Amino acid sequence: MAAPTVTTILPSRVTAQPEVFAGIAVTGTNFDNTAVVYVNGVAQPTTYNSATSLTFSAFVRNLINPINAVYVNTTSGGNSNVVGLEHEL
Repeated sequence: MAAPTVTTILPSRVTAQPEVFAGIAVTGTNFDNTAVVYVNGVAQPTTYNSATSLTFSAFVRNLINPINAVYVNTTSGGNSNVVGLEHEL
């Protein structure tokens, strides 16, 4: 299978509160039911919706930078491109 590709993440910016940001949407291509979203290299709770849609929860403790690296990994396709998730510190 081809590598996953991330095209958008919504919202692309989160504030310093609350502790967990649930329902962050990732759109792209080549997602499968093994897809996991990573933020700064740490796996986040991920829900597979379709081959083009995932949702995940990001924990504030993993948002350590003003712009955080987000990517998707699938068992069959490897890692996607990296996109930024802004965080107000």
